[in-house]
Amino acid sequence: MLESKQRSMLNKSRGASSVPRGTPLSPKEKVLLALVLCQISLSIWAIALTHLWSQFLFASLSVTGFILCFLPSDKSTAPIDSFPARELLRYPLFWSGLLLMTYITIQGFNTAYTYESNSESWKLVAKDHVGWLPSSLATPFSNLNPWRMLMYLAAPWLFLCYSYIGLNRRRSVLILLWTVWIQSILFCVLAILQKNTAAEGIFWTWEVHPNFFGSVPYKNRGAAILYVMMGSSIALYFYHLRDMRQRMKKSGPHLIVMLGIFLQYGTLWTSFSRGGIAIGSVLFGIFVASSLAIHFGKSESPLLKWGAVFIFIALSIGAIYTVKDLPGFEISIARFNEVEEDAKNNDFSGRLMPSKITWQMFEHRKWYGWGAGSWRYVFEYYLKDYPEVQYVNGVRLRWEDAHNDWFQYLSELGVIGASILLSFVLRPVIRFVKRIRTIRATHIVLVATLIGAVVHASIELLFQNMALLCLIAFSILLLEKLPLNRIRTK
Repeated sequence: MLESKQRSMLNKSRGASSVPRGTPLSPKEKVLLALVLCQISLSIWAIALTHLWSQFLFASLSVTGFILCFLPSDKSTAPIDSFPARELLRYPLFWSGLLLMTYITIQGFNTAYTYESNSESWKLVAKDHVGWLPSSLATPFSNLNPWRMLMYLAAPWLFLCYSYIGLNRRRSVLILLWTVWIQSILFCVLAILQKNTAAEGIFWTWEVHPNFFGSVPYKNRGAAILYVMMGSSIALYFYHLRDMRQRMKKSGPHLIVMLGIFLQYGTLWTSFSRGGIAIGSVLFGIFVASSLAIHFGKSESPLLKWGAVFIFIALSIGAIYTVKDLPGFEISIARFNEVEEDAKNNDFSGRLMPSKITWQMFEHRKWYGWGAGSWRYVFEYYLKDYPEVQYVNGVRLRWEDAHNDWFQYLSELGVIGASILLSFVLRPVIRFVKRIRTIRATHIVLVATLIGAVVHASIELLFQNMALLCLIAFSILLLEKLPLNRIRTK
């Protein structure tokens, strides 16, 4: 009796299902799983959620899922001790998100400047506000303001919360992983076909920025979306590899997943995104090194060990010969060769100067910031002292983002708000460090994906996009769920 109780407590602490194996998913979990799949698909295929209609749809699905996860479940098909409200209140990232949304809401109601415009110009007019509270700008929602930023951040947060407390079965997580893997393969095929046919728009019809990649209007965001999906695919590979070894099988689905990982990495090289390729290379290196370490660390025959090495070498050579002939591969190589030359000629000013100006904005309002969604308006006032950034070849530039997410969030949310936002990444990293002795390859690659995205965001505008925030939330969900679900009660 005591042993059974201890096993039940262990299952609960690990997130494992306490229902018999083979029991179908509860109706509620099926609905929530369908919502999660729908939102992930929207993030990948709906032009990266860059249009207002797709953002409203995504946010509506997040709110719907959050409400549905509190409905009662059928006890015969759901964990016996599954109490959504209690689980939610115990989840640290729920409180982090609630604090951040409250903070931005206060900024939205306490506006310090009003946006006024006519056919020729616009200006910010100061107005009375509560000085000791966080404040913001009263600007148009259609352009960007605190309420739209609230939607940007609240939708992925609600997505994470309801998927964390609503998906309690290992089967649900595996369905998610396989679906993302399949969609990543389709994404790669689309990107390669568009490159080969010199497509002028996404899906050959949707004309956007010329530097689009796959279904994403901006190549750096597209590369980030692909390497995040690649990270989840590598996690799926190691999950099935471990499962195969535990069940003492001769083969498993991880071999199919492995082929997709090679395709993903090869496709990254056609994106022209140096940051995306660099982070993808780190993830691919972790994948290869961990795979070989697992094979050589087990008591297997030399034939199996060296067979694994041969397979990796053969696939790598095949991938190199395939990718090198794809359109864009040589351009990506050339862009890496240009880094040293650009540094010598100081050609990074187009990225470094906006960051420098953004830091000045932050220094003037360190604690509360200028307000969520305020950067593009306040930045214009600071540009007056920097004509070299304001004009290029006589053409006036219109800056919408700093190309440095962390500096931009610091200038908008201040130290207080940006610290709350950073906690979403710090929690999984801190958990990883605390459990360093028991980590698995799935932990390593998922944490590396998060850290890579954080580093990449310091030179790009990744976290200003709802689709990428959704996939980052998905990676955090995997860190919460994937290492779990290893013990079942029969």
